[in-house]
Amino acid sequence: MASALSLQLTANHLDNKFPPIAKLAQNVLWHIFSMNTHHNLEECVSPLYDLSPFYRPSSLTITRLTSQVCKRWRELLLSSTSIWASSFDLDCLDQRTDEWREEVLKRTGKASLSILGALQYGRPSTEFFLSILNKHWARVRNLCLVVHMGVFDDIRWSYLKNPAPNLEIFHVNLDINNHEHPAPPVFLDILNFSPSWSPIFLSDLIFPRWGPSKIKA
Repeated sequence: MASALSLQLTANHLDNKFPPIAKLAQNVLWHIFSMNTHHNLEECVSPLYDLSPFYRPSSLTITRLTSQVCKRWRELLLSSTSIWASSFDLDCLDQRTDEWREEVLKRTGKASLSILGALQYGRPSTEFFLSILNKHWARVRNLCLVVHMGVFDDIRWSYLKNPAPNLEIFHVNLDINNHEHPAPPVFLDILNFSPSWSPIFLSDLIFPRWGPSKIKA
């Protein structure tokens, strides 16, 4: 029969085999993982914030890599739809096939979406985003985009006319050479359907004088 001393030595040996982070409770781990997401998209409206993927860490890539560390972390992240929904980085969804894009969307479940990235004509991620406007616009909580010329011509922008009950931040920066480009009328329509306290940021766009004061340029 094992002595108390030998049992204690065995327990100490097992404790030393695992790093301290392996001993953290699930809720503490979840909080740490959530800090890698777009948990504060308000920073993206700052003129000092660069939306280019070369100048900012990708929360989606961090979340994906974190989910591959060990079984425990993977199970926790795959069951955390809000973390994936808050890590929606379009610049990391430009693969040739739809497999990873559809998987990320699946992992978001029904959670409110925080979407960040740049839209360029012909990119798979742009097509994917426009399809989200069609099917999931009501789920969007935060939207922070740089939109290049050629993308506004798509008819699917008209889905912005639909109600957006969860919308908190709508920030669009139009990447154009002519800074006197008129604002696409559809962006005025979202002001009729988003909550009255939702800030709307539209950069480098010209609005009619009668445009709602809610707009922040």
